[in-house]
Amino acid sequence: MKFFQLYRKEFLSFFFCFCFFCLVSLGLSHLLIEHYKESFLENQAFLIHGLLEQHPELESEIVHILQDPPQDYDSEFLEKYGFTKLERLSYLEYVSSLESFTHRAIFFSFLCCFFLFLLLVLFFAYQKHHRILDINDYLFRVLQNDYQMNLKDYREDSISILKNDLLKVTNKLRNMSEISINDKKNLERTLSDISHQLRTPLTSLTIINDVLSSDHVTKSDEKKFLIQQREQLERMEWLIVTLLKMSQIDSGTIVFEEKEESVLEMINEAIKPSLIPLELKQIEYEISIDPSLKCVMDFHWMVEAFVNLIKNAMEHTQNMGHLKITASDNPMFVEIKIIDDGIGISKKDLPHIFERFYKCNTKAESIGIGLNFSKTVIEKQHGVISVSSVLGKGTTFVIRFLKMTI
Repeated sequence: MKFFQLYRKEFLSFFFCFCFFCLVSLGLSHLLIEHYKESFLENQAFLIHGLLEQHPELESEIVHILQDPPQDYDSEFLEKYGFTKLERLSYLEYVSSLESFTHRAIFFSFLCCFFLFLLLVLFFAYQKHHRILDINDYLFRVLQNDYQMNLKDYREDSISILKNDLLKVTNKLRNMSEISINDKKNLERTLSDISHQLRTPLTSLTIINDVLSSDHVTKSDEKKFLIQQREQLERMEWLIVTLLKMSQIDSGTIVFEEKEESVLEMINEAIKPSLIPLELKQIEYEISIDPSLKCVMDFHWMVEAFVNLIKNAMEHTQNMGHLKITASDNPMFVEIKIIDDGIGISKKDLPHIFERFYKCNTKAESIGIGLNFSKTVIEKQHGVISVSSVLGKGTTFVIRFLKMTI
């Protein structure tokens, strides 16, 4: 019963169309029979007119024969002049019986056709109903986070189009679900790493505070502990500020203002925070960049990225070492290199140095987010960063920016 309720419109449409077709067919057959009758009457009238012209005295006999035709006739006589048994003078009676027979034949034919078409309608309606149930089952499984069912349909009808659209939506939902799960895992891992990174300076600050609170601290020790305390606070501040910047980039709330900027000006601005440490470590640095060289970038964020790269190179370069920054261009891209002759990076650590919170064994104080931050900023501005290093001889960072028209 529910099946017929679902497809009530289809069955009613079929029923009305069938009835209309039957009425039209019966009407046409009736018109055809009437045409036969009129043709017969015209022929009879022509025959009677001819007979009366030649034999007017036989008028009453001819009319009597027409009104009450004889039931017995000489078939051999009719066949002599080319008439068959069906071609009787009582043609109207024959036509009437033919009309009745035609109506009955049409009725039974249409009745058979009706049941045949009804079976076809039921068959196609069942198929349609079954396909809709498949869609319903598919949606139920999707709600249960089961995306394994295949809904592809290569037929060309409205249900197939609906299936294909649902498949596209499902794929999009699955991708969004996977992204959401990965984001949750990354957030959980990031929070764990942040907690671990903050725990170390907080522990140091707690110990320093306890020592400073005691009565046995000398002035010189107090000054030394205060300096350590300041270093830990600066480390925490840098960590928090950098993480906030990275969260802004990851969430997509940062819109980079891309325009042509001087590469030399950007490098000069990025090296400023490292000038005093470079001088204290007596590291010679060289900047070899054409002042006319420009690149499409967001100046502020690119400075932030290169501050970390230069700082990393300076920290891994020993006293009285060398640091060189060069830039060149070609029709495809602008290339910037940061080259140092420091301690280098081991082959084991090299594939992981851009991973967030990854710390190389060569630098215990490293937090492991500076290079990841730089890589993220550079890639967000259509750049590519790579690194090569030889342990004990130095490291080279290569940054390439594709030339873009703005």
